[in-house]
Amino acid sequence: MTEYVLTLQGDAASRRRPDTTADRLTGYRAHAVFAQACADAGHTIHDDAELHHTRALVVRVEGGRVAIADVPLADGPFAEGTEVIAGFYRISTDDVDGLALLVADLLRVTGEVAVLREVLEEPVGV
Repeated sequence: MTEYVLTLQGDAASRRRPDTTADRLTGYRAHAVFAQACADAGHTIHDDAELHHTRALVVRVEGGRVAIADVPLADGPFAEGTEVIAGFYRISTDDVDGLALLVADLLRVTGEVAVLREVLEEPVGV
């Protein structure tokens, strides 16, 4: 099986408003349906997580010095829409096209954008 990382991206502006419990429950139910559909189709979900929508720690090494900053993810105004990674899945499958169709079903409910990327295997000798 080939392994993929699926990132789910949402508009940063929409992430600024607080989610209601009902909004979150709808999203979680859609993800539960997605997980079951993946299992039924033979796709293996290894990991998944919802990520914080508004803040992140950014770690950089600049001139040999470490800089750590707690930054807002939706700091604008922006000339165009910006997207933040809202969550991810790590999935193994032999049918990436079938997986992509299941992802599309999920997106119809969540309104997010998805990016599905193949994971590179670690080189021999590492």
